[in-house]
Amino acid sequence: MMRRAWLFAALIAAGIWGGTPQLRAGIGDWQTITNKSTIEDIAASGDSLILATNGGVAVFSRSEESFISAFTNTEGLSANHAVDVAVDSDGNWWVALSNGDLDFFDRRSAAWQIIRDYSKFSIHDLFLQGDSLFVALDIGVSLFLTQKMEAKEAYQNLGAFPIGADVWTAYVRGSELWAGTDYGIAKADLHQINLKAPQSWQNVTAADGLAAEKVYALAELGGSVFAGTDGGIYVLQQGTWAPAPDSVPHERVVDLAVAGGLLFVAFPHKLYSYSPSSGSWVYETYISPEVLSLFADEAGAVWLGTEKSGLLKYDLASGELAEFIPDGPSGNSFADLAVDRNGELWCASGPLFGSGVYRFDGTKWQNYTSKQGQIDFDNTDAVAVDPQNRVWVGTWGGG
Repeated sequence: MMRRAWLFAALIAAGIWGGTPQLRAGIGDWQTITNKSTIEDIAASGDSLILATNGGVAVFSRSEESFISAFTNTEGLSANHAVDVAVDSDGNWWVALSNGDLDFFDRRSAAWQIIRDYSKFSIHDLFLQGDSLFVALDIGVSLFLTQKMEAKEAYQNLGAFPIGADVWTAYVRGSELWAGTDYGIAKADLHQINLKAPQSWQNVTAADGLAAEKVYALAELGGSVFAGTDGGIYVLQQGTWAPAPDSVPHERVVDLAVAGGLLFVAFPHKLYSYSPSSGSWVYETYISPEVLSLFADEAGAVWLGTEKSGLLKYDLASGELAEFIPDGPSGNSFADLAVDRNGELWCASGPLFGSGVYRFDGTKWQNYTSKQGQIDFDNTDAVAVDPQNRVWVGTWGGG
């Protein structure tokens, strides 16, 4: 049974298992099939949204409101878990992977280049400014020169903060580089000769009114700077930091976005907006799945990347939420495989942290989960087809 499962795994990974079992592909025709429903970052390239997901990079057309392409390790990525993405002025993509790789997609040649300068570290955020790419790392912030394709230097001594502090976000404001860390904000003038020296950096902490320590996102609108922290939103106005009004949650901020003269703030399950012209904060909507990323466009749409629930579109005018989930299995674990008499592949998702049962007909995936009420247990570790073409699924502790 195990050897047969591995054979079926090879067939489906190679992309040669269709509606009827025929070996049609040659050497080199492998295809990696992944779940891409967890979206950790969003960037725009023309009409397309480039999505960093748990299963690679997905591309979504805003005009068609559909997923139009995807990239995994068999399409040029160095790994399959993308955590951040940025698009430069030429339309090229910069993708950070969970293993620390930085992958570059050249739009003209449609080819990927793998950069391993940060492979020993974790990349939290990417910020492009001209030909400079600032990389927020778990040991500080680094300057990567996009024209030379090389990491120039890393800044680990951010003022009085501990050496090598986690930098969660990087942001350039005028001539200053801002870094959101575990201890507050560190900022430095980019015109200085030596940003490696701690005296080149100024720290913003509770002593300056920034009561929350961890800073996850930074944005600017209407002459004010906004910091998304583990304790809510803080605003810098006329040189003074202050928390947002009590009507705005004092909880962890996931992401910030600016569009159409508004600031959007994503919390794990809520979306707020702020208008500098009126000075008012507005509660927009509640989001059931956990929000991981945020992007707002000038057409009045707010896009939210979620945990396991794909991409959400919030329409500012109507207040409606629409959900878009990439086709694929509901998880990235495969514990057992079986093929029925119709040539359809059935997959068990694993005894721990399982995602139900997946079925592939050669074109589309159908997922059966407890959330949808189709099965009682998601931790599935065995699947078999009997002579009457009935599918049997064994669960871990659920019968």
